[in-house]
Amino acid sequence: MSKKSNATTSMKQNSKVEYQFKKSVFFPWTKVKMSLANNQLQVIDRKRLLWMIPIGQYNEKSYPLQYISKVEAKYGFGLYAFLAGILLLYFYLTMVVNSLVTDVIVGLVFIFVFSFFLISGLYCLSKGLSYKLYLINNEKKKQATTIDISYWEKEKLQEFVNEINKAIKKH
Repeated sequence: MSKKSNATTSMKQNSKVEYQFKKSVFFPWTKVKMSLANNQLQVIDRKRLLWMIPIGQYNEKSYPLQYISKVEAKYGFGLYAFLAGILLLYFYLTMVVNSLVTDVIVGLVFIFVFSFFLISGLYCLSKGLSYKLYLINNEKKKQATTIDISYWEKEKLQEFVNEINKAIKKH
C-alpha cells in the first residue's frame, strides 16, 4: 500500500516514478532501476562480470513513450534455460562430489576451479524462472525490448507496468 501511494504521490508532485527491481532469484544484489519521467522510460542497469559481480559501469537506456505502444509483464518459464541450468548444476555437483570422494584437497580445488559451472547453472535457472517486461514498439509491432525481472518482484513490477500504461494513454 505504501509503495503504491509513494509512487502516485511522486507522480503528482514532479511527474517522476522510480522503481528498483532485482534481476535474479539467485543473485538478489543484481538490480535494475527504472524511472518514468518527462514522457520517457529510463532503464539503468549495472554491467556485471559473470552475471553476478557488479562492475562500476552502468548501461543507461531511455525509451520515449511516443514510441512505446504497450508495456506488458509476463511470466516466462524458459524451458531451455531451466534445463541448461539443471544440467550445469548436475555437472558441477558430480565433479565436486567425485573429487571429494577421492581426495579432499583435490575436491576443494575442484570447487573453485569448476565454480564457473555453478554460477552459469544458477544464472540459467534464474533466467528460466523470471518475469519479462516487454516494451512493445509502435513502429515495429513484432519487435519488443525485453527486460528480465526476478520472480519475487511480481507485484511491484505490475504496479510499475500500470503506471507506464497510464502515462502512455495520457501521452
